[in-house]
Amino acid sequence: KLHLDLADCNQLRYLKSKEVTALSSSRDYWEQKCAELSAKNRDLEDIVKYNRRLVGKHESKISSLEIEKLQLIEKFNVEKKDLQHEYQQLQSRNMQDFKIRKEEVNN
Repeated sequence: KLHLDLADCNQLRYLKSKEVTALSSSRDYWEQKCAELSAKNRDLEDIVKYNRRLVGKHESKISSLEIEKLQLIEKFNVEKKDLQHEYQQLQSRNMQDFKIRKEEVNN
């Protein structure tokens, strides 16, 4: 039977409006969730950008410290060579002084 009376039509309209309301409410819920996730995503993107800037600053600082370290090593090596040369000169003078005194004592 395809015959519907007015009560059946009203019942169908009521059920259809409940279904539309439920779908609309569900859509609103998911749109709200999507907006919240988008906001969180923007926050995370900002954090990532901030962290990248920090990493860049630290890498720059590490580079300058590496350069400073190499300069200090070079300076140390130069000073070490100077001191070794000075030590050898002192040793040589001491040997000469020793020989001179030894000769003086023998004479």
